[in-house]
Amino acid sequence: MSSAIESNSPAARKLFFPQENGKKCGHCAKLSTERLKRCSGCAQISYCDSRCQRQDWKAHKSNCVKSDAIELGSFYPLIALIMELERHDPFRPSHYAFGHQIVNSPNPWDTDSIISLPDGSERRLIVLGDRMSFPLAQYAPTNWWPTAQSDLVRRKLQNRLQSEHFLLPSVISVLFAIMAEIYTTPTTAESVNRRGGAKATGVGGGVRLVYHGTPIADFGIAKGRVNVAPQDHFVYRFRNNGGVLLKGQDPDEHYWIYFTTVHGEDVFLDCGMFLYNHPMFVVVSPHYTKFIPSSLPKVTGSVSVPAYLPPKEAVKRGFLPGSYVERQRFSVLRDEGLKEVVRFSQNGFQPAAEAAITRFMERVAGHACSDTIEEALAIKWCEEACEIVRKNVESREYMNFPKPDEVCKAVSEPDPGDRERSALPPIPSGLDDRWMKHLKKLNKKHRAGTITSQQLREGLLAYKDKDETRQQAQK
Repeated sequence: MSSAIESNSPAARKLFFPQENGKKCGHCAKLSTERLKRCSGCAQISYCDSRCQRQDWKAHKSNCVKSDAIELGSFYPLIALIMELERHDPFRPSHYAFGHQIVNSPNPWDTDSIISLPDGSERRLIVLGDRMSFPLAQYAPTNWWPTAQSDLVRRKLQNRLQSEHFLLPSVISVLFAIMAEIYTTPTTAESVNRRGGAKATGVGGGVRLVYHGTPIADFGIAKGRVNVAPQDHFVYRFRNNGGVLLKGQDPDEHYWIYFTTVHGEDVFLDCGMFLYNHPMFVVVSPHYTKFIPSSLPKVTGSVSVPAYLPPKEAVKRGFLPGSYVERQRFSVLRDEGLKEVVRFSQNGFQPAAEAAITRFMERVAGHACSDTIEEALAIKWCEEACEIVRKNVESREYMNFPKPDEVCKAVSEPDPGDRERSALPPIPSGLDDRWMKHLKKLNKKHRAGTITSQQLREGLLAYKDKDETRQQAQK
């Protein structure tokens, strides 16, 4: 593959990889049971002690250049923004539900629209009737779903359906862009001097992602299952097609992003859960820069998009929220095939490079891509995401991003009956302050990721039943 890519390419770019293990000495390679101290000059390599550092200085000196450290907590809204722009890409096929009128009432908390499938699972049914054009579904939504409980419910379903499908090519695109445009920025004194330094290029000793000051050693795609309540994922029936059922996106084949620090901490980021009614969003208006390609949609005003990055406390415990079951990981930063693509990707992709990206996507999916649209979107989005990240790096726009503790998180519009903008059942009437105290306690756990939406709902309903029993006993 390498020769096929090289034949018509400009000079190859070089990837600069971070140290993989912060407990391994960069000189003697001895593994320690404790975290080692990093070089104070570049923060990219660790040593047993000052003696190992002194002995390694002759070899390390040319590589000891201070890089711009971008905190993941400050940078991840840009990842979420790119993925949201891709959801609204004009070249992305519109959801089939937007081409038909919804003729049943799949409203929140309506149990009549939840059906059992032959495989034993349950999903919320959306029945699709007469054909209608996509613009009508967008600009005459009352005609698209006449029985919606409210305009808010109707708009939320539109946004959730807009998130369905093409999650994997979107995740690949943002990670490929980070690899190609951040980890090709040099960290050697020789290359920085050759390029004229920070004054000439805007980037001094390169750019690297860190998590609370600790360098990111690897990142890629996690694949697994998310536990989703029956009312929060969909199955479709075309009324005029013999009642054939078509499953929507499968929560058993879900993809999210992982980052691993040099100290082995795992951090995950999920920008694909709004489809399943997960309420966590992040405000991305400060990250919406002038570098968005013209082929992607423009947005104005305050904008929040789906994204969930667990708090530091959860990361310290090595905790993956109970709704997630990880089965496999696929490194993007360390993948040999993608490394070759990056080396010659500066001026677009050749056919051999496009084939390599498709092969990687198929390996993650576990099957051959049957949809040429998905392949085309993966290539297109990789190129556009690279453009966004590259121009942000070249201009050091990331220096203007809010600090991690200033990043504004938000929650989605609540379904009717939600009190705390989470996956809550209707609030019972007549309950006292104990109810609100219990609700806030459970909701705090839900937002921290220690309980699932289903466990939250069950906990509240159990409290309601217990309280009603108590009240009856007092009469």
